[in-house]
Amino acid sequence: MLEIRDLSAAYGDNRVLSGIDLVLPRGETAALLGPSGSGKTTLLRLLAGFETPLAGRLSFDGEPLSDGARVVPPEQRGFAMVFQDLALLPHLSALDNVRFGLHRLPRAQARDRAREALSMVGLAGLHHRRPHELSGGQLQRVAVARAIAARPRLLLLDEPFSSLDEELRLQLREELRSLLSQLGITAMLVTHSHLEAFAFGQWVGVLHDGHLHQWDTPYNVYHRPASRFVADFVGEGVFIRGTFDTDAGTVNTELGRLPPSPGQLPGSTAVDVLLRPDDVLHDDDSPWQARVVRKSFRGAAFLYEVELASGTRVLSLVPSHHNHRIGEAIGIRLNLEHVICFDAAHPRTEDRRNS
Repeated sequence: MLEIRDLSAAYGDNRVLSGIDLVLPRGETAALLGPSGSGKTTLLRLLAGFETPLAGRLSFDGEPLSDGARVVPPEQRGFAMVFQDLALLPHLSALDNVRFGLHRLPRAQARDRAREALSMVGLAGLHHRRPHELSGGQLQRVAVARAIAARPRLLLLDEPFSSLDEELRLQLREELRSLLSQLGITAMLVTHSHLEAFAFGQWVGVLHDGHLHQWDTPYNVYHRPASRFVADFVGEGVFIRGTFDTDAGTVNTELGRLPPSPGQLPGSTAVDVLLRPDDVLHDDDSPWQARVVRKSFRGAAFLYEVELASGTRVLSLVPSHHNHRIGEAIGIRLNLEHVICFDAAHPRTEDRRNS
């Protein structure tokens, strides 16, 4: 497995990663998610051996890669990396681009391995085409074939699908995840998209300002965010104000009384409750009414932005046969399996008086 303990990195006086801890089991996939400048690519380059940590320990299958005393060079780690720009050689065929990384194998064996890898990614009949003769999706497949042909212990992917349209990204992502599972290759993907992270990774890490806010399953990152930043960054959602009743152990909101999820007991009376669009249901019989102020058609559903009596706005994902007008009042109710609340970001005057 891949193990990272208390890892830090800096460029000169600029600290870019601090205290990173995570474990990725062998043969499983992970995605690193976060805004630009959060440290995602730096972490990938540390794993590859292209950068040296400031402090901390990296190991794979119990073998130290960097521990303060010794740093294993990139070529001895048995890892492979697919770069954002793919880094294919324009004068070589697809076959020779893949074979280029297999120079340590006998020539005939390298050619057979390269052909096999190209077949695995669906390019069996395009061995002799050069990069300018291939489409964007085919170029991505050549880059992936080159990486997996070396049978890496760990595959690192730095936003390899960012230049493709969404439909092709989805197709290649699913193909790659299936192929990695078939080959038993451990992999880590860097992305800006939480949808891509959730679709690819069995594990998701959310980075911000060089800190790992959460390392967890996609389900938990979405439904049980460990910090307010994760709640805000991952998926659509809004916060509504609530008051924590310490005697009853519930949170009172203008949409009813809610029990906080285990481990989520707030530290103050004034709290903000996270509501995802799928937490807010359309219900004509509900005593709570809200006015539609904006809507977005998404095929199978509308995403409504609705305004409560207090002026607070929440999002609701509603089946598209419920086509309501802007300004129309509709009934809503909450359906939360996980009630996630945080201490209020900016308590109102009355909240401070009541706390």
